Amino acid sequence: SNSFGCETIDSVVVEPERFDLGMNELLSPYSNCEPGSTWPVVLQMVNTGNMEIQAGSLLYVSYQLDGATPIAIQVPITESILPGGALEYSFPLEITLPEGEYNFYMGLTFEFDEVASNNTLTRIVNVYPPASVDLGPDIYTNTPEEVILDAGPGFVSYLWQDGSTNQTFQVTYPTTAAYY
Repeated sequence: SNSFGCETIDSVVVEPERFDLGMNELLSPYSNCEPGSTWPVVLQMVNTGNMEIQAGSLLYVSYQLDGATPIAIQVPITESILPGGALEYSFPLEITLPEGEYNFYMGLTFEFDEVASNNTLTRIVNVYPPASVDLGPDIYTNTPEEVILDAGPGFVSYLWQDGSTNQTFQVTYPTTAAYY
């Protein structure tokens, strides 16, 4: 209390310095419907410690695809990473993924890391066949009649050029236009 008898209180947390860089996410590739596409491999790491990670620190990152030989590289940390901050790294070589399911195992080694339990991450990436729809041949007409376009059954959702979401689309007065 002070000389007037007024009481006050304060608190402070004292904790040890902790350097920790953890593997956070596989940003690319991700599950998609584009078999045969080429993708960069992009990893995201996060400073989950309470200390700034200084530029110039040594970091090694790696990924392994379906148990093949791991791809590992030393990554220079060019800018400091504040607690809670993220670092993204894109490997120099891109990969091509045909249709299938892929297991990505990612890891990091950081020279001052004090928590190893968050240094690895596993993600599954699925590459599905592309969706295919056939609205039939072009329709030529000179009479104002109703034309119904049908995208066919078996889809989870539909989206026509006007934003409607039904399986069918009604063209009430055919004009020269593309319907998709």
